[in-house]
Amino acid sequence: MIAIKQVTTQQELEAAIFIQLRVFCEEQGIPESLCLEGNDDASHVLALERSRPVATARVICKSDGDGELARVAVLPSHRKAGIGRALVLALEEIAVQKGVRSITLKPHLHLESFYASLGYARLNDAVDIVGSHELITMYKVVGS
Repeated sequence: MIAIKQVTTQQELEAAIFIQLRVFCEEQGIPESLCLEGNDDASHVLALERSRPVATARVICKSDGDGELARVAVLPSHRKAGIGRALVLALEEIAVQKGVRSITLKPHLHLESFYASLGYARLNDAVDIVGSHELITMYKVVGS
């Protein structure tokens, strides 16, 4: 059974960052400095399996009502189990509670259909190339 919880302690934040580094830096080759950028300003969630962190994601809630969802990271052993979906939905709830009206994200191009299934739409046809990664911009209106 997977439980999703908002990060509230330094130990939980360290677990979230560990997963970010494992997925984005070790697996995908993203520089650590880029991976860690923005963590201090974000609200994070963790997915726990019997108290063991297996996934994380974050949202930055801006004062203008915009939010930026990022760093959705699921350990390889737990992918394709609906955890990413649960993380995104939990962050949307947190963002709405903080007054966010719309959320943007920059996922890999191959994840477009996953985010579209959650109600996100492409902002434009641009594809940004970052290293060997093809990134797009998507958005969703979440609050009023």
